[in-house]
Parts: sequence; structure tokens; C-alpha cells
Amino acid sequence: MGTQPNILWICSDQQRWDTLGCYGNPFVATPHLDRLAAEGVLFEHCYSQSPVCTPSRTAFLTGRYPRTARCRQNGQGIPADEVLITRLLDEAGCRCGLSGKLHLSPCCPAVCKGGERRIADGLSRLPLVSAIVQ
Repeated sequence: MGTQPNILWICSDQQRWDTLGCYGNPFVATPHLDRLAAEGVLFEHCYSQSPVCTPSRTAFLTGRYPRTARCRQNGQGIPADEVLITRLLDEAGCRCGLSGKLHLSPCCPAVCKGGERRIADGLSRLPLVSAIVQ
């Protein structure tokens, strides 16, 4: 069997398409995302299933409408019987991790088998975030 591909799945929070340089915005500097778009896949025809975080990410992870997946609002977990892309990747031998916020944990601890594997995002080292956390 060949090596597993690397998949970098980025979900930015409250990100409109027109706030990135790779989509033509001349006023914002997004060099890292622009490079990922240039060397990877840049989607030009897409939409969100919900304007609310958790239902939108539920649709993203299940491939189903939030109503069908029974997750209609923030703070509501994805039911355990839903098949998630992260579980399928995990079962296929991929190592899944999470950096930042996804609005699914702790209400949905089993995004990956054994729970979400948190990757340190370094935010706690920033003075403002450290002051808020403490």
C-alpha cells in the first residue's frame, strides 16, 4: 500500500470569500493561505449549509444537512451514530488532529476514535490571550 496523503483541512471562523488575497482582495495580506490556494485546491463555487458554527461544521464533517444530521444549533453535539469524515480517515489509518477551535468539543468528544487529538496552537503564548485565560 502507498503512503497516506497529507490533508490539511482549514476552517477559518467567520471568513468571507472576499477577505482573502487569493480571491482578489487587494487590501488584505493572506500570503500563507494564498500560497496554499496556488499550490493546492481553490474552490470557486461553494456555500455553507448554515450561518451558525456547529451546524455548518456538522454538515462539513458528515456531508449531510444539519437538520438531517440532527445538529441544528451551537452547543449541540453531533449524534454518535453519524458517520464523520474524520472517523473514516482515522479508520483508514490517517492521524487526525485539531488545532484551534472547532465548536464541537467537548460536546462531541469522538470526532476521531478516542476523541479529538488537540494540537497546541500557541495562542496561550500571546499576552492578550494569556491574560484572558488566567
